Amino acid sequence: MSQGVDHFFYTNFEILPDPRTKDWFPVTNFNLAVVLVAAYLIFCLFLGPLLMKNREPMQLKNSMAGYNLTMVLVSAYVAFESFMGGWGTHYRFFCHPIGAPDDKNSLRMAKAHYVYFVSKFVELMDTVFFVLRKKYSHITFLHVYHHGVVVLMAFCSLRYLPDGHGTLIVLLNSLIHVIMYAYYFLAGLGPKMQKYLWWKKYLTSMQLVQFLFTLSHAAVVFHPSCNYPKPLVIVLMINSGMFLLLFANFYRKSYKKEKNEEGESHIKSKKSKKNK
Repeated sequence: MSQGVDHFFYTNFEILPDPRTKDWFPVTNFNLAVVLVAAYLIFCLFLGPLLMKNREPMQLKNSMAGYNLTMVLVSAYVAFESFMGGWGTHYRFFCHPIGAPDDKNSLRMAKAHYVYFVSKFVELMDTVFFVLRKKYSHITFLHVYHHGVVVLMAFCSLRYLPDGHGTLIVLLNSLIHVIMYAYYFLAGLGPKMQKYLWWKKYLTSMQLVQFLFTLSHAAVVFHPSCNYPKPLVIVLMINSGMFLLLFANFYRKSYKKEKNEEGESHIKSKKSKKNK
């Protein structure tokens, strides 16, 4: 399958694997990425719930705390390296081409991109924790689609376009994940932290802004003066558009639910005062 993917990109778009990253494991094998995503789907949607059917939900408090804190640190590292490797130093915001194979800064960006890619495999544990804790309501189409597709997208971007214009998503997504996993870590410390987590409702808003920004930034490559491979950018834009619609729908439903709960709470409060 890996050779077939390479052949597809070359014959249709004249894009070859980048010489710097094509031999980095597991970017060498598209089959492995597909198998792991397939195993993730089978476990989280079928096998996991079946195994947990007659078992009590696992608590996993310490394991999740360690996992969330680790993801904060990994995401912060990727954000820092992608900033120093290009976006905060010499990258041109409106169009930056693929760097030369011997360029040290471009290699630094590619290495940050590699850690980002590997972290997407690790993030599949988000859903595994939901299964083991029997939090099945959290395993939505948005959640599963997001985690599965991002692994495959990250594989293609790292193998064929590991630096340059398209890597802004590496920086933005890593920054969002620093905040997101920090929230999960703090929330896992118990009810005493709830008063400090007022910013939870802004997480989805930040993700929506990220996708809007990514779409706008990706569109720049279609200017005639921009020498950056366009086919994968089109795929990126389609995927970002899909995420935007799904997250917007999630935000709308969550906001509506929150407003309804606030309204019910207000009515109960009024009734309580009248009874007194």
